Amino acid sequence: MASIQELGYPAKWLVRYINAELAKYDEIGMSTSSEMMPIMPSTPTNIEEVYNNMIQTYSVGEPLLVQYDRLMRFRPNSLYIHKREQLILFLFTSNYDKMKAAEIIISQALDREDVSAQEVNKWMAENKTELEPILGELNIFFRNMKVYQADETRDLVELASARTLYNGKLIVEYDYHVYKHDPENQGLAPIYS
Repeated sequence: MASIQELGYPAKWLVRYINAELAKYDEIGMSTSSEMMPIMPSTPTNIEEVYNNMIQTYSVGEPLLVQYDRLMRFRPNSLYIHKREQLILFLFTSNYDKMKAAEIIISQALDREDVSAQEVNKWMAENKTELEPILGELNIFFRNMKVYQADETRDLVELASARTLYNGKLIVEYDYHVYKHDPENQGLAPIYS
C-alpha cells in the first residue's frame, strides 16, 4: 500500500531551511528548537494575537514571525516529473530593521538559482536523521530557486495589525523532483506522477 509520505511536500523542508538560515543571526532571534519554530502556515487568525502570544509564552522581545502559503505552479517544461511551486512568506515584527534584515538573509540564501538549490539539498541531507521523524521521508530534490519581493496589500479588516507590526512579503519560486527509495538498488528513482 502506498503512503502519502511518498508524494513529497517541499514546503515543509524549505521552511525548516529558512528557519535555520535566520537562526544563524542572533539579532533575528529565531529558535532552532522543534517545539517552537516561528514559521507557520497561513491561517485565518489575527496575526497580532499570535505575535503577542509568542512574546508572552517564549519571553522574546521583538520576535520575527513568518507565515507561509504554498502555490502549486505550472510545469516549466513538458517533462512532467519536473515540478515548480512558489512559497509566499509573510514576515511580521515590531522591529523594522529586523524585518529588512530577514528579507536580506532569505533572499541571499535562496536567490542564487541552482547554487541555492544545491545548498538546500546538502542541508537536507546533513539534517535528514534529525528531521525525518518530524517531517517524514526525505524525497525532495531541489533544482533551482529564485526570490521575489512583493508589496503587501491587505484589506481594511486586517489594517489593525499593520499599525503595530511591520510586514514584508517574499515569494520563493523553486523547481524540484520527487524521488522514492528503490530497495532493489538502494538508489533513488523518480516518481512519475
